[in-house]
Amino acid sequence: LLELAYGTWVNDTYWLLMPYKLRDPGVQLVYEGRETIEGRTYDKLALSFEKVGLTPGDHYWVYVDAETHLVGRWAYLLEGSGDGQAPTAWTWEGWKSYGGIQLAPMRRMVGGDRTLELTDLRVDRELPDAAFTSPAPIAWP
Repeated sequence: LLELAYGTWVNDTYWLLMPYKLRDPGVQLVYEGRETIEGRTYDKLALSFEKVGLTPGDHYWVYVDAETHLVGRWAYLLEGSGDGQAPTAWTWEGWKSYGGIQLAPMRRMVGGDRTLELTDLRVDRELPDAAFTSPAPIAWP
């Protein structure tokens, strides 16, 4: 259960904070030029990993809106994807400021009917000291 929880945390954190993780150790970024999609111009970044993360074989393309300088979409091929498979693309929408950082609470699958809406987002500038204390021990039967 601990491994499952950790994997879920890593995945969910990436879906929320990917733009802030582009310069993490082991991340390989390559600028692939400008691309216009549906009338919007993006700076396209290819993103891969150097032996880091739970799925180091994943490949992403991040599209930074040339006008707003915010991520407007991403596309990815996950580790183990079949040859010739097209990347899965999602838009990143609704950028707002939360506690001093910008987050996009809406994702829409391009060419699909799936959406991911991140609700009840809150970013605290300071946390109480109690947030960093050890939890009480669990009494196992």
